[in-house]
Amino acid sequence: MTMDPTVSNPPAPFTPTAATVVAYEKCKAEIAEAARGPLEALNVDIPFAVRVMLTACGNATPYREALAKLNLDVVPTLETRAMALQYAQVLRQWTLETPTRVEDLAKDLIETRRLLTSELELVRLRGIISAKAVTLTGTTGYLDVAQDVQAICSAFLAAWDKVGPEIGGRIERVNERLVQAEQLIAAVAHAAEIKEKLEGATLMRVAAWTLALKSYRDLDRGISFLRYHEGDAGEIVPSLFDNRARSHKAAPEPTPIAPVPAPPATNAATPAVGGTPAASVPMAPSKPFDE
Repeated sequence: MTMDPTVSNPPAPFTPTAATVVAYEKCKAEIAEAARGPLEALNVDIPFAVRVMLTACGNATPYREALAKLNLDVVPTLETRAMALQYAQVLRQWTLETPTRVEDLAKDLIETRRLLTSELELVRLRGIISAKAVTLTGTTGYLDVAQDVQAICSAFLAAWDKVGPEIGGRIERVNERLVQAEQLIAAVAHAAEIKEKLEGATLMRVAAWTLALKSYRDLDRGISFLRYHEGDAGEIVPSLFDNRARSHKAAPEPTPIAPVPAPPATNAATPAVGGTPAASVPMAPSKPFDE
């Protein structure tokens, strides 16, 4: 009895297992080679597709001897590649969900820069700091915001004996803002690293998908040949597309067929049974024979 993944619950997020790690390491070299292209379009739900592939491996086990005679005994290969694809999906998902605090840190630091700029203008007007002592970018780029905060805080600390009394006298507040700027710079660098990792993980996932799909197609071709007369190949190797949503739709109403008019009568007639003449209509091909 074949297993049908379409009747199960919606696919849950993958969690790595020892088997998937081993499979990925085993396929790592060929995944890297496949990444050079050409790559297959990734147009399926990966968790569902992996489950279908593993289901097909189990269903096709009784036919491995017959598949071997067709040089299509790809069950072990498909199983390994499907599990490698599962782990590639996990790696990408982990990278995608890696938390970054860039947006929150930048929002807070932009407000910090606004307050510091006001304080800087105050001490400049009072002649405590030279107008040329601090050069600000004034732009909204995250690194530029952090740079402006660092520049203002450094200028304040360099002349703290004079500046401190003018802005509240809390030196720890200035140091906290310096730390805040450093945190944003670190978060921006981390986000860039994550982006680079995500691009790599995405490429490896598509390459793993390309390999697994090749093995799946080979198995599908072999089972389709072996089970042609029985007509159950689709049950042994199910579709990689989740058709559950479409299965609930009502079938479209059949289009009514217009009646075909009777051919016109001709003068020629041939005798029919009982002596009643029957109309004879010459037959013409639907298309010229020379086409």
